[in-house]
Amino acid sequence: MLSIELRTNMTLKDNINSHDFKKYIEKYYIKKIFSLNTINKFDDWAGQIRKEDFPDGMDMASDPIMQVRPCHRLYTISILYDGIVRLCNCRYQYGDITKDGLYLGNLNENELHHILKNKIISEIRDNFHKKIPNVCSKCKFYIPTKII
Repeated sequence: MLSIELRTNMTLKDNINSHDFKKYIEKYYIKKIFSLNTINKFDDWAGQIRKEDFPDGMDMASDPIMQVRPCHRLYTISILYDGIVRLCNCRYQYGDITKDGLYLGNLNENELHHILKNKIISEIRDNFHKKIPNVCSKCKFYIPTKII
């Protein structure tokens, strides 16, 4: 199932009742094509964002907990506007994200089913307890999986 996570200072109820939601998204939401959540806590993107930069209703997330098991988000993929396919969708390093340890490929160069056969996926997940990808090391959105 698809999941949409709205980065917003509005509640889920307020989003569902908004004009834009009703105009662009509601018809798909009613069909249960995706799950819907809101995210209103964020990290500082390596010191680039301060708490006072957030509008009311958004806040700074707490520091990450000890990361031992693979993160739940390493079992999701993100497809970016330019065709980049990567594990996770919540944290990107400053600079070239094709070198942040979660890059899988680009849809402009390969089909998705080929990209998803990339052995780096299992290497990242299987070795997470020994070698946390650099981009993950300070992520405040770590959710440990139940899979070991």
